[in-house]
Amino acid sequence: AVIPKNSFGTFCVVHARENRIGIHLVKNKMVYFSTIRNVSGDDYKKEFLDEYEKFLEYCSKYDANQNQPIKSIFVCGEFENAEKVVEAINGSDSLSKNIKLSNVWTNVFEIDKHLPEIPFEKSLSFAGAIGAALLDID
Repeated sequence: AVIPKNSFGTFCVVHARENRIGIHLVKNKMVYFSTIRNVSGDDYKKEFLDEYEKFLEYCSKYDANQNQPIKSIFVCGEFENAEKVVEAINGSDSLSKNIKLSNVWTNVFEIDKHLPEIPFEKSLSFAGAIGAALLDID
């Protein structure tokens, strides 16, 4: 749902929730590797960064990204936690800054032509459901 339909290359999708973060490596529309970590409120950003760095290390060690750098990081999930993930990466000195909150409607309709009734902040938590529905359409 969050990676534009005609995009090829290597991407990262982060699904941030209050007590759990999922990080997924996607290459040419296929998930190559995923990790999920339980996190706590006080150290959310630090715990995310720890897991993300392990994720990148694994991808490099086992060549999961096949020597193709991650083009973009798409963040979805609960809005408050998704914002924490974006802030954590932007506040890091060593990580890629090509990160953004996802547009879950990317492959559904053109957002500038049709404005959904659901607020953007709330839509982030529906990425999985929208992606599953798109599978049936394609």
